Amino acid sequence: MDTPFSQSANIEFADFYDICTRKHIQHPMEKLLSSLILLLLLASCGQRQGSKTTDASAGMKPGWSVLIEDSQESTADETDEMPDYVNVSRTWKDIPDEEFIRKSPTKKEIDRWKKEFEKVHSVDSVWYGEFGLYKDAEQYICDVDLTELLHGRYCEEFSQDDRRTEWRLLQYEWSDGPSAESELDKILRLRGICEDLLDRELGSQMDINLHSWLVIDLQEFYIRLLQEKCLENLSPLAAAALKAENAAFDRLNYSTSAAYQKIDGSPSGFDGSSYPRRVASFGEVALNMEINALEPLLRSLITGSLVAPVSFVQLNEAEELVDKEYGILESTFKEDKESEEEGLCYSVKVRKEAMEKDRHDWHSWLLQREKVSRLLSSPIKESYDNATLGICRHKLIMLKNRYESGAFLSDQYLRVMLPYECVTTEQILSHNYEKLLEEELSK
Repeated sequence: MDTPFSQSANIEFADFYDICTRKHIQHPMEKLLSSLILLLLLASCGQRQGSKTTDASAGMKPGWSVLIEDSQESTADETDEMPDYVNVSRTWKDIPDEEFIRKSPTKKEIDRWKKEFEKVHSVDSVWYGEFGLYKDAEQYICDVDLTELLHGRYCEEFSQDDRRTEWRLLQYEWSDGPSAESELDKILRLRGICEDLLDRELGSQMDINLHSWLVIDLQEFYIRLLQEKCLENLSPLAAAALKAENAAFDRLNYSTSAAYQKIDGSPSGFDGSSYPRRVASFGEVALNMEINALEPLLRSLITGSLVAPVSFVQLNEAEELVDKEYGILESTFKEDKESEEEGLCYSVKVRKEAMEKDRHDWHSWLLQREKVSRLLSSPIKESYDNATLGICRHKLIMLKNRYESGAFLSDQYLRVMLPYECVTTEQILSHNYEKLLEEELSK
C-alpha cells in the first residue's frame, strides 16, 4: 500500500532535499514534504554516535528535536546530577519458529535483518531528554530502529518486508513463555505490540511528525497482514474478488488523503510545521475504517462464527446518508479570492473536484464489496455485510466532522466533533457541524 498517508518524511535536511526531488514522490505529497523544510533547517535529527559533535550542534543538545541551547543559568552541580546521555545497547533474541504468523525466518534472513537495523541505527547512547520520552530502552531502540529504516537516510536501500517488521516487533516484546494459542491470537497479539510500542510521550514537533508516520506505517503493515490472512481462508474465486476489493480501498485511501490536503492545505506549501502530523492523523482515522472491516471478516473466517453488527440504520439507508453528506460537505466550501491569490488555500473548484474523486472511489469500493459479498456463504457473508455497515457509519462520521481528525484543534472545535465510539445513531444523524460550531464560537 503506497498512499500519501505513508510517504516518508525524512530526518536529515540534505537527504530530505534529495527525497523531495525524487520522481517516485508525486503530488500531493511533494507539497506535504516541502512544508517540513523550514523546520528541518532548525532541527538536528540524527542520534548521537559516540562523542562526535558537528559544528552545527556545538554547544547545543542534539536529539530528534529542535536544537535546545544550553541554559546559561545551569550550574556545574546540575550538570553532574543529570548526565547528558544515557548508555543503551541492543540485545537480539532467539524467537521460536512457532511464534511467527508468517513463514518463520531463516538464519540467513535474520543475520541480514540484524545488519540492516544496526546500519540505520548504530545505537550506543541517547540524549537523556529524548530517552525520557520512552518507557524503557527497548521501546526507544525499537521505535528508532523502525523509523530510521523506513524514513532515515538509508531508507531507499531497503524494500518493504513485512516479515522483517514482524520479526522486529517480536524482538521488542517477546519473552520466553507460553506462545499464543491460535493464529488469530498471534495476529491480535501483534496488534497489541504495535499499540504498546507507539504508546509514549512526544517531544518536539519533528518528533511528533515522525511518530505520526510510524503510526501509519504500522497500521498499513497490520492491514496487509489481515488482508493476507483473509485471502488464505477464502475460495480462489472469493479471494480474487477480495483482492480486487483491497485494491479499491487503496485507491480510495489515496483519494481521501488527496482530498484532505486540498481542504486543509495550501498551494504554497507553507502549511506549518504541524501539517505532516495533521495529514497523518487524518490518515489514521481513514485506515482504522479498513482495520475495523477486516478484523471481523478474519475472525468469522477462522472461527466460523457470526460477528455482530454495529448499531446503526439499514445498509442501503447508510449508503444514501454518506452520499448526501458528501454534497453537504462540498456546500460548505466558500470562495476566498484574496487567500487563493496568495496561495493560502485552494479554490472551491479544486476542492470540489478532489472530493468528487473521493466520492467516486468510495462508490467503487462499495461496489467491489457487493461483488465479494455475493461470493460468500453464511455466516461469513453476514459478518462481511455487517462490516460494510460499520464502514458506512465510519465514513459518515468522517464527513460530518468535515474531514477533521482533531489534531491541533482548539477545544471549541473538538467539542463539536463526533466520536467514532460510544455515540448513538440519533446523535450521528442529528449532528450539524456548522450549527454546533457557530454556537460554540458565540459563547
